[in-house]
Amino acid sequence: MIECDFAPEEIKRLRIKAGLTQKETSELMGVSLNYWQRKELSKDSAQNRKVSKSEYTLLLLLAGEHPDYTLVKRD
Repeated sequence: MIECDFAPEEIKRLRIKAGLTQKETSELMGVSLNYWQRKELSKDSAQNRKVSKSEYTLLLLLAGEHPDYTLVKRD
């Protein structure tokens, strides 16, 4: 898994903009709630975990901020 060094504050901002709770996000990403919460901890925390590039891309899509793509709901 490729991990990227995105700011935890940015991850949280995108999650909230997408209208997701930490629990909903953890379920969507296929990780435990505790593990997802660590991704939103300060980089200074020893418990901090980095988000993968695919997780970040999905958050960008869900928040409507991806530079190239837009999600469209099917009928």
